[in-house]
Amino acid sequence: MICKRLRQLRASKELTQQDIANKLGISRQRYNNYETGKRIPDDDTKIQIANFYGVSIDYLIGQTDNPTPYDKPKPKTNDKHVDKKLNEFIDEVEKTDGLMFSGDPMDEPTKEVLLRMLKTTKDMAKKMNENNKK
Repeated sequence: MICKRLRQLRASKELTQQDIANKLGISRQRYNNYETGKRIPDDDTKIQIANFYGVSIDYLIGQTDNPTPYDKPKPKTNDKHVDKKLNEFIDEVEKTDGLMFSGDPMDEPTKEVLLRMLKTTKDMAKKMNENNKK
């Protein structure tokens, strides 16, 4: 089935076997062998081909007629922004009375120390990140 899909995909892009072989870094003859069924591409080559055409490997090998690759779970946008998460957490700690730490009530001086440490850590990370960009 893979040989049929390879021919269909290549034809749909109006590419030659040489074009695809060049993209994959293999000889035209080797790619021809994939399309004629004389050889089966190894897994890494299947991944390269699927990525090139924007299809799933399941589609490439004939397990499904849905060419759409499976979506990888995307992290929530805020999960990428550590500074925003830290700011939200700092705000929450500042606003919350009666905080507990390891099951014990947290007094105000301890809460203040925690807040200073969180803010200092955030500021240090920001500076380090900016320096690393230079």
